[in-house]
Amino acid sequence: MIRLLLFLAFLCLAALGFAWLADHPGQVGLTWQGYRVETSVMAALGGVVALAVVIALLRGIFALLRGTFRATRN
Repeated sequence: MIRLLLFLAFLCLAALGFAWLADHPGQVGLTWQGYRVETSVMAALGGVVALAVVIALLRGIFALLRGTFRATRN
């Protein structure tokens, strides 16, 4: 029950944070090797979250394959 309440509290805080960011738009600028990229904070945050999900999925697939190959060698 405590874990459920903590999860719901975290979910509410995350929703409040996203609502605050949506109400206070800003700009993010990145200059890298002569290229300039400008976007909104929410789009940049979405990109970071999407990148984290892709990395987590690739790590899981790699761990699954590594475990499969270890099981076939023994």
